[in-house]
Amino acid sequence: LGYGDKAKLAAEKAAEMARHASPYEVARIRAVRTRLAQDLDAAAKAYAEICALIPNSPDAYFDLAGVQEKKGDLTRALVTFRKVLALDPKHPGAHYAVGRVLVKTGDPAGGIEEFNAALDLHRASGNEQGAATALNGLGMAYEYLSQYNEAARNFEQSLAIRERIGNRRGVCDSLRNLSLIRLSQGQYDGASRLAQRSIDVAREIGYSAGIAAGYSSLG
Repeated sequence: LGYGDKAKLAAEKAAEMARHASPYEVARIRAVRTRLAQDLDAAAKAYAEICALIPNSPDAYFDLAGVQEKKGDLTRALVTFRKVLALDPKHPGAHYAVGRVLVKTGDPAGGIEEFNAALDLHRASGNEQGAATALNGLGMAYEYLSQYNEAARNFEQSLAIRERIGNRRGVCDSLRNLSLIRLSQGQYDGASRLAQRSIDVAREIGYSAGIAAGYSSLG
């Protein structure tokens, strides 16, 4: 069979499955497909349908909020992420997402509170990857406030965890974030060394976006 024949068979199989699927399964398939296709309006509609079908599911609202944020509808995304927390107050991903959106909308102090909540939950569960992400969020929020020493402290803690658990892409990002802080502090040699380390790690793992961002931070 050629690629065209295989695609046709796959489409026919999906259509047959859809005929026997529940309303939830149909909406879920549509949501995933449209999100992958970057049709965010259709994806938001499909995820909203899922929320209507299972209104007590934090994960359904979390997916919807993620699409809303990606669309740039930050006000609606914030409301939906907070709906997640109303259903599950100990959802670390939702706390982090609320913090991220608050920083984007100009409320870094509120973001710090949410990032700390996410950090506490990740530490309590032993999720080092999540803790490193929350610390990175704290660094970004403090950078927004021009509190560079506090930003550096959080970025350094995030970097240490990422190095320990072998998250090379995260290491690359943390090094670059630290480089930008040192640049803001006027520590140009230190900023350059950190940026170069970030580029070196990005090259080792084939992280093209990291390479470009590293060179950008070098100026």
